[in-house]
Amino acid sequence: TFGSYGTVLGGVGSRGPMSDTLAYSTYVSGEKSSGFRADNAYSRQNYSLALLIQPSSALKVTLSADGARNDDSTYFGTPLINGQLDDRLRRTSFNVQDALVKYDDQWLRAKVEYQVTDRIKLRNETYFLSSDRHWRNTEGYTYVPATNRVTRDSYLEIKHDLSQTGNRFDATFVGTLGGMKNRLVTGFDASHVDFRHTNNSPYPGSSSVDPFNVVP
Repeated sequence: TFGSYGTVLGGVGSRGPMSDTLAYSTYVSGEKSSGFRADNAYSRQNYSLALLIQPSSALKVTLSADGARNDDSTYFGTPLINGQLDDRLRRTSFNVQDALVKYDDQWLRAKVEYQVTDRIKLRNETYFLSSDRHWRNTEGYTYVPATNRVTRDSYLEIKHDLSQTGNRFDATFVGTLGGMKNRLVTGFDASHVDFRHTNNSPYPGSSSVDPFNVVP
């Protein structure tokens, strides 16, 4: 698809059998736009891949990988002048020149399902998740009537580096209890998380710019 302001979105996917015991699924997509106003541009890419292994009707193994990489908009608002929005500033951004908002996420999974009997089913999933995120912006803008300028503050830089490894297991038992149909599910979930949060709090720094001739 195509849209206003240089917006482009595309995706392609395919799935189907590879043999009597193997099947696959793939999907990739991407989008980008210049945006309605300055610093409103973004670029995003996503993918989803899976392989199904089914050696018998009772056993099924699924391997999958999903991920996304986003360079998002760095527009953070327009200050009011005398309590009102000045139409001349509708497309103006007050952010700094090297502003950024970035996300990079990945998720790997291995899932096993085993139908032991008609009444007992076992499932186990092992996974790894990583998420790296980065923000660098000035996000506070205040119009000062005495100077006819805009004061920028909240100069922030934040980084999130996260990885998580885990395992989920559950067993389902189907039967009767007191003459009534009954299903019991029991299991556990164990995971380990490494997370590093880095920032320059309390976000010092300020600058003053002409709202009608912003120098980033």
